[in-house]
Amino acid sequence: MGPQLSIVIPAFMEARTLSDALPPLLRIGSAEVIVVDGESSDGTAAHATRLGARVLTTPRCRGAQLDLGARQARGSHLFFLHADARPPNDFALRIIETLENPSIALGCFSLKLDAPGSYFRIVERATALRLRITRTPYGDQGLFVRREDYLRCRGFPHWHLLEDLELIRRLRRHGRIAVLPDAIVVSARRYLEEGRLRTSMRHRLASTLWMLRLPPPMIWSLLQQGASRPRRQSKMVRAP
Repeated sequence: MGPQLSIVIPAFMEARTLSDALPPLLRIGSAEVIVVDGESSDGTAAHATRLGARVLTTPRCRGAQLDLGARQARGSHLFFLHADARPPNDFALRIIETLENPSIALGCFSLKLDAPGSYFRIVERATALRLRITRTPYGDQGLFVRREDYLRCRGFPHWHLLEDLELIRRLRRHGRIAVLPDAIVVSARRYLEEGRLRTSMRHRLASTLWMLRLPPPMIWSLLQQGASRPRRQSKMVRAP
């Protein structure tokens, strides 16, 4: 008999992050942990293997990595977890209990960022408000689904971004979206490295272009062009 829950983690250049992320997940005896590496050059795949995870490798593309992990999973329930996200302690039990309800097609956790400051609390509250209105979570909130439902809706598209919104759109036809009050703690590293406002604007631009039906590969290309532009450095003016 296979595991009841398979945890699928897409990874790229995450060897250091996985050192902290994998051990608590691997201690859950009833869960399978799958790391799908996007051909990292920092030893991510080898390190995850040493730690005890099942490792798959494919060219870097988050949607394709998630889909490969889901299709190779042995569990009847799938939990898609970003490498820099930490689920609540009893997440496995909460996932199984939630998906026992046949009217629920997909679930997720509430968002908490791991950085202090009012800006990040505003992001958390804005996310909670958006969820109450749209019932549309993002992938960093830890999406979970029955494997049979995942396969029935054709799974994640092989896109670099917005694959989470497309999966949710497909699954919504089969049932409700459950948002659990339990918090998943997500790293704020992208906000800190790339700039808070810039990161928020990128997220908003991507979702807006998606709603306008712009093809995701085109959105990815536009965002990559924007990311390649150097950030403006403010000039220091010395007081006379």
